[in-house]
Amino acid sequence: MNFKDYLKKKHYQSSTISQFEKHLGLFFDWLLENDYTAEQLTYTRLLDFITFSREKGKTPENMNRMLKSIETWYQYKGSVNPVKGLRIKGTKQSLPVNLLTKEELTDLYITYQPTDNRTQRNKRILSLLIYQAITNEELHTLKPEYIKLREGKIYIPKTATGKERILNLEANQILELQEYLTTIRPQMLAQVTKQRPGRKPPTINHEMIIDKLFFSENGSPNLKNSLQHLFKALQKINPKIENLTQIRQSVITQWLREKDLRMTQYMAGHGHVMSTERYKRADTEDLSQALQHYHPLK
Repeated sequence: MNFKDYLKKKHYQSSTISQFEKHLGLFFDWLLENDYTAEQLTYTRLLDFITFSREKGKTPENMNRMLKSIETWYQYKGSVNPVKGLRIKGTKQSLPVNLLTKEELTDLYITYQPTDNRTQRNKRILSLLIYQAITNEELHTLKPEYIKLREGKIYIPKTATGKERILNLEANQILELQEYLTTIRPQMLAQVTKQRPGRKPPTINHEMIIDKLFFSENGSPNLKNSLQHLFKALQKINPKIENLTQIRQSVITQWLREKDLRMTQYMAGHGHVMSTERYKRADTEDLSQALQHYHPLK
């Protein structure tokens, strides 16, 4: 198994894999220039590489991404990993901003009215964003069998950035997802299979889309364009809407107001509790800004 296949098996997205390959290219070029092999990398030499990267104008955030790529490569090789756990200090974790209220999220879901199979599919995607705070990566990994209608639950598998979990479905989701699985999705599959003018059959991977819970009208498992259409429609309902991440962050912040930290960590699929705690800081900061706005210090 080569490194690229290893990363795919670990559920990394193609953009992340490309970034890993770019970082490793820079790292191996540095090794070659200094007459080192990867097996000869020591902690001291690693610090030299960090110094070299800093002199090239790399920010702490850039260098930490590079270190992550190099660390993953050593994990793939199964050899001694001199990079394990090493990160550059001085990076700041951004806090969620421009969050939506629970009322705004609910209004968004109620107001969005589907008119055809494509928008019916989008309505189900929107429900998973608002009620389960699903990520873009997780959305692409969902399979029909992950929807447990009898139990009223959904299984969200592990990805490169999120932990696996089983979450409850809302009552209205159960009925809508049942209709999607039994009627809407089969109709979309039939339409994709049907030959239409201008369609290039080799571009449609039937086996892949049959395995996906959601797919595009054109037979692609990639939902990028579908999500763009969805968010354009949502912005007409509420101009504050920005992207999928904003909705997810808003939902997680709301969860923290209603549930304890560990439960929210599990529901969000966070690997580290610190990732969840930053939403508390964001909520506190929003409150402070509101108080300052309405009750400024004289």
